[in-house]
Amino acid sequence: MRQTRTLLILDLFRQPNSFLASEAADIARRLEADGAHVELVSAVLEDAASREQLARTIRDMRPAIAILLRAWDAELIELVRGALPSATAVVRFARRGVEGALDAHFDQVVDDPEALVAWARGESIEGGARFVPVKARALLQ
Repeated sequence: MRQTRTLLILDLFRQPNSFLASEAADIARRLEADGAHVELVSAVLEDAASREQLARTIRDMRPAIAILLRAWDAELIELVRGALPSATAVVRFARRGVEGALDAHFDQVVDDPEALVAWARGESIEGGARFVPVKARALLQ
């Protein structure tokens, strides 16, 4: 029987009332359907106090994998990494295959939800973000 590991999904924003859509709930459902225990944290990081609260929350959870849906600076990634147990992998879920300037700061970059599930299961995957052109009509379906 496979041991259930805690996976942390961080749905972080720089400001309240963000226009950014989030796949957090969908990703959490896919991982849970595969047997993972998922903790979802959604937070607005406006100031030092909110960043410290996030760090305390992460330390208390002690996840095996931390998945960031967005990161806007290396300082944020280091805050997350510093609050995690040393063996915890820090992963960026790349929206629609968009490469990020901060990708080198992550242990893994995954742009497909099914690949993320496989990687969380311990399978070897081809990581990285691969751009796939999408027509607007396809987004509405």
